Amino acid sequence: MLYDQLGVAVFAGLGVMTLSFPCNAVIGHFMRKYQIKQMKLKDKRMKLVAEALSGIKVIKLYAWEESIEQKVEVIRKKELGIIKKFSYIIAAIYFIFNTMPYLVQLTSFWVYIAISDDGYLSPSTAFVSMQLFNLLNFPLSSMSVIIPIFVQAGVAITRLGKYLNNEDMKPDMIWRDPQAEYAVQIMSGEFTWQKGNEIPTLRNINLEVKQGSLVAIVGSVGCGKSSLLSAILGEMEKLKGSVIIKNSIAYVPQEAWIQNATLRNNILFGVEFNQEMYNKTIEACALTADLEILLSGDSTEIGEKGINISGGQKQRVSLARAVYSNNDIYLLDDPLSAVDSHVGKHIFQKVIGQNGVLKDKTRILVTHGIHWLPMVDTIIVMSNGTISEAGTYEDLLARNGTFAQFLKEYVQTDMNTDMENDPEIKAMRRSIFKRFEATENEDESVSLPEEEDSKLSETVVKDKFENMKESSVDEPAIALLAPAGEKLIENELGATGKVCIN
Repeated sequence: MLYDQLGVAVFAGLGVMTLSFPCNAVIGHFMRKYQIKQMKLKDKRMKLVAEALSGIKVIKLYAWEESIEQKVEVIRKKELGIIKKFSYIIAAIYFIFNTMPYLVQLTSFWVYIAISDDGYLSPSTAFVSMQLFNLLNFPLSSMSVIIPIFVQAGVAITRLGKYLNNEDMKPDMIWRDPQAEYAVQIMSGEFTWQKGNEIPTLRNINLEVKQGSLVAIVGSVGCGKSSLLSAILGEMEKLKGSVIIKNSIAYVPQEAWIQNATLRNNILFGVEFNQEMYNKTIEACALTADLEILLSGDSTEIGEKGINISGGQKQRVSLARAVYSNNDIYLLDDPLSAVDSHVGKHIFQKVIGQNGVLKDKTRILVTHGIHWLPMVDTIIVMSNGTISEAGTYEDLLARNGTFAQFLKEYVQTDMNTDMENDPEIKAMRRSIFKRFEATENEDESVSLPEEEDSKLSETVVKDKFENMKESSVDEPAIALLAPAGEKLIENELGATGKVCIN
């Protein structure tokens, strides 16, 4: 219809519209660029604010409000700078598309007058053409709103697509076989946390764990103990080999976590409540005294929205959750490191040890407590991502290899700073150190500090060490150090007097 009125002059107006397309493409590119930057800064700011709100009690206690506020303001200023640039681009889009209809009309009329024979634009032609051009005003002006929306939608779809298209855990990472000979078996395994790493995190892993056995994993810090448990769970990228699991698995992480729920619900974790099993779990995990302290007992809400509990209490709740689940294989990532020594002794005897509630289960324990090692069935020694040695306690000592070197480092670093107060554990360590000294060569012998030397007979220590497997946590340990009929310490002397302040 415009062609009927203006003829070929209408194509001049279309040419002006066509010239705006490259400009729109450049504007859309910058809009997308700034939108991505803004979303990244917004994610960073929201994460910081969420962490501040979750730890608001600690922030108030240490008066860290200004420090947290400054960190949020730094991110917010960067975000406002991006928003400002984004607003300038939107303003430019509004200007271009709101003036575009008028530019199209002026260009078309100017060309019509220039190419006409008489150089005259009649009123009828002008008004009809203007009405037809007005039909284009709404679509063109709407483009200023549609383009930013499409850009923002494109960025959001890209972010969601990147998250949803992340590689899932491969189902062939571990293989479950109820008829397997071993509870856990890894053959020629190589594992890594990220693809593309030239050196795998774990390599040449060959592991066989018998059903119902207690296996300890030891080694220096960063040697791959926790990574080995993650490989058994199927959380690491398997590059080579096979992992065969016989039955169900329960995992106790090194950093315990709790839900925003009651203590009972944290332990049950969706499992049907059984009063007898529940009471047995509470007692074994040394939570009885904690329930007596809590005002509402096991109905007390714990977590971020409830009362705060200590790290040791969190670890015991996490352990109780695993024990109550009644699985077949238990992976314990150093759960005794977060509790006191006497509580650790109670947990080992009542839960992990040969007479504990998990005595018939397969237990793989990562530990730094060398005094528990003589009480396990098998010891696995990790070194630089590989299994350097595996065997019983006596066999590994006799080899005088990596395990002996591990004990030697422990003797050299921890004996001089040993703050252990539990006499039974102290006697167990003393027995281990003497046993280690007996197997050391003369050139590598380690002498114990004189203040640590005691008059304990080696036979008495060994007998007490063997009897500890069947002893209760409530049995007095003083008899181990003081002969019968004698006092452990001398009578204390008291004195009276007064203090003068000038």
